[in-house]
Amino acid sequence: MRLEEYAAHDGLALAELVREGQVTPAELAHLAVRGAERTEPRLGAIAGLYDDAVESAEAADPEAARAGIVLDGAAQPASSFTAIGGSGYAGAQIPVDLGSHRITSTVPFGVTVYGYDQDDSYGYGGGFALAEVASVTQLAVTPATETLEPGRDGCVEAKATGAADAPVADVRVDFSVAGVHAAAGFAPTGADGVARYCWRGTTTGDDTVTASVGALSRTAIKRWRERETTPPVTEEPVKDPPPKQEQQEVKGESASDLVLGCAEQMVVLEDVVPVGSKVRLVGVADRRFAGKTVSIVFVPSGKVVAKPKVAPDGSFSATAPLPPKRIRNTNAARYEARIGAERSLKLKLMRRMRITSIGVAGGKLVVSGTVIGPFAARKADRMIELQRRVSCTRSERVARALPRANGSFRIAVPVPAGTAAAVYRLRTKVRATRSSTRAVDTFTLPRGVNF
Repeated sequence: MRLEEYAAHDGLALAELVREGQVTPAELAHLAVRGAERTEPRLGAIAGLYDDAVESAEAADPEAARAGIVLDGAAQPASSFTAIGGSGYAGAQIPVDLGSHRITSTVPFGVTVYGYDQDDSYGYGGGFALAEVASVTQLAVTPATETLEPGRDGCVEAKATGAADAPVADVRVDFSVAGVHAAAGFAPTGADGVARYCWRGTTTGDDTVTASVGALSRTAIKRWRERETTPPVTEEPVKDPPPKQEQQEVKGESASDLVLGCAEQMVVLEDVVPVGSKVRLVGVADRRFAGKTVSIVFVPSGKVVAKPKVAPDGSFSATAPLPPKRIRNTNAARYEARIGAERSLKLKLMRRMRITSIGVAGGKLVVSGTVIGPFAARKADRMIELQRRVSCTRSERVARALPRANGSFRIAVPVPAGTAAAVYRLRTKVRATRSSTRAVDTFTLPRGVNF
C-alpha cells in the first residue's frame, strides 16, 4: 500500500483491509510513522510517536515475526515456518549440531529442544544449561547455632564440596525448617559451592533447619529470643509525694522518718531496681510496724513475690525474680508494698536512670547509678544533678556530674554538717527515642540516707 492510499482510508476502512488480509498491522504502523514525519513539520500537532506501537504491530504480524528469528547469527528464512492452524503462530523445525546455540528475535518466541533415535528420545524447553551431574561428597551448614530477635530473617549457608574438598557449583540444596516456624525451599550453589537460604522469624522459640543434597544432610539451630530492650521513655518525671503540710521542714531522726514525714502512706516503697536476674526492692514503714511482714506484690499478676520484715528503724528490703520479658520493660511492670490495710504507691520497674548504690564512706555521701540511653545530644543536657530535699516541697542542688560513655556515674559530696539523715534524688535529660533529638527530663526515685 502506498502512503496516498493509506491517507485515503479512514480507520474503519483500514481495519477491514487488515481483516481481508490485503494489508498487515505492521505495514499500517510504518505508514502512520511515514505520514507523521511528512506532515508534522507543517502541523506541529503530534505530541509523540511510540516505538512500542510499531513493535506490537510487528509482533502481531506472523510474517514479520518469522523474518526476525536469528540462530547463531544467521537469520532464518520465513519460508522455514509453517502456520499452526488459525492460532496466529507459526513453527519451524531447525536441525542443529551438538553444543550450545543462541537464538534471538525482535519479537517474543519459544523454543523446544528435542532429539530421538530408534530406542530413545529426549525433549526440554530451550534455555536450559545442562551439564554432567556433580558429585557432592561433603555438606556443611553454618552458622551451627545463632540467636536472633523475632522480626528478623534467619539465614544459613550450606557448602557442597567434592573430591579434594573442591567446591561444587550449580547443585540444588534443599532446605526444610521445623520448630516454632515451618518453612521449606531450595537454592543452587554458586561458584564457591555455597547455597544460602533465609526465613523470617515471627515468634520466640527454636527452629532446626536441615540442608540436604541427595542422601547427605546437615542441620543448624536458630534460637529466637526477645532482645533486652531499652526501657520505654514514656515515663513522667517522678513527683514528690503529696506533702502532709506545705513547706514542712525535714527534721526527722532517721532516713525512714524523713521519707514518711512527707508521705501520706504509712508504708513507702522507695526504690525498685533490676539487678542481674533479680529485682531489688527497698522501702520504709512506720516504726509501729517493726517486726511485721511486708507483702511485696507484682501488680500485673497480683501475686506476692517477696515478704521482708520491717526493721526496728522502719526500713525493709527484699529481692524478687525478674518478671517475664514480655512485660518487663512496659509501664505495667509495677510493684506495691502492703502491710495489712496500708498500701504504698505502685512503683515502675524500668526507669531511664537508676541508683545502684547509695551510702556514706569517709565522711562523704557516695551515689552510684546508671543512665539508660539513648543519651541527650548536648553535653549540658547529659549533666546529672544531685538534689537534696530540704522540705516536703523544695529541693536544693548539691552537685553536678557527667555520666561515663556507658551511662554509669559516681557522685561523692560531703555529708551535710549537723544532719543525721537526708533524702536525695537525681535528675538528668535523655533522648525521647533513638530516632528523636528531643531531650526529656528523667529522675531517680527519692532515697533516704542515714549519716
